[in-house]
Amino acid sequence: MVHILKRLSNEHLGPKSEEIKIDCQLTVEHIMPREWIPNWPLPTGLSGMNLQELSVAQTGDTRAAATHRRDAAVQTFGNLTILTQPLNSALSNAAWKEKRPELLKWSLLPINQALHSFEVWDENAIEKRGQALLDQALRIWPNSL
Repeated sequence: MVHILKRLSNEHLGPKSEEIKIDCQLTVEHIMPREWIPNWPLPTGLSGMNLQELSVAQTGDTRAAATHRRDAAVQTFGNLTILTQPLNSALSNAAWKEKRPELLKWSLLPINQALHSFEVWDENAIEKRGQALLDQALRIWPNSL
């Protein structure tokens, strides 16, 4: 996974870009963490539902539906990036308003600098970035699908 994300990151480089050589080990990071409920409210401003709450939610419960949608989005490729282990550990489950400036400050990787354009990190942003990464991947590996 790290290799794929590194290759996608390099796609952002152009003829005017400096060469970036990575001498340290990188780790995969979920931008929106798997444990998102404490720091990432749903678009409505409400907190997501835990497993116990979801198990008793009524059919048609919009908060439950939003929680399920978010849980699914967190596990998609559009929500992944690569970071050094110290940065990954420092950011952990932080909210986007804290995570975004730290990513932009400490990571020079183009794949992370591209996150600058996202004021909000939610399911729509994850889907949009996932599609952009897929488009890049198809340019790199056109015969892969």
